[in-house]
Amino acid sequence: MAVATAKKTSNGKPGPKHNVEAVRQAFYDRIAKKDMAPLWKVMKSVVTKEPVTRVAPHVWHFDDVKSLVMESGGLITAEEAERRVLILENPAMHGESKATNTLFAGVQMIMPGEVAPAHRHASSAIRFVLDGKGAYTSVDGEKSFMSPGDFVITANWAPHDHGNTSDVPMLWLDVLDFPAVNFYEASFAEHFDAPVSEGALAIRPPLRNSPSSASRCRNRRARH
Repeated sequence: MAVATAKKTSNGKPGPKHNVEAVRQAFYDRIAKKDMAPLWKVMKSVVTKEPVTRVAPHVWHFDDVKSLVMESGGLITAEEAERRVLILENPAMHGESKATNTLFAGVQMIMPGEVAPAHRHASSAIRFVLDGKGAYTSVDGEKSFMSPGDFVITANWAPHDHGNTSDVPMLWLDVLDFPAVNFYEASFAEHFDAPVSEGALAIRPPLRNSPSSASRCRNRRARH
């Protein structure tokens, strides 16, 4: 096997023709055209001695968040937005809709008389009620009225909507795992015209135009 070596010229410097780094770089350029790369160039950055994160510690102050969320109520309705939420974006990951690498967080507001349209998705959700009273979340047709301090869980793929029958806005913290779901390219969602509270959605058949996990596995096995 031929090995590239660096040879010195008469002035004591490596000749460009025999420069090891130049030979290696030419090799890297050639394999890049074949969609390949040398592991030894990135080994220390992909197999780290300790955990490495882009996530930055951050604090969102409720008074600031509340005033801005309230302002959004005059800009767009819950029906237009589907979910009127201000995302709590990690300052190190602007534009990615993430509080951490695996979690989304945002503050949702629903105004008196509004209903946020029904939908369901592969992501799981938790909700911590921050302010207001008299609004509800319906999950699989079961309506739960919420108060500050309540903790509401929405399981993945459970049809749900939100409504506010009171005379004051209600705010809560939404936390979903869709960054993790999207990492595995496993996101599905479905939107409904009827409210969940009517009870019809609890017995809807599975989404037919999105393959189940089992059928996707069968399809992969068939291709291989």
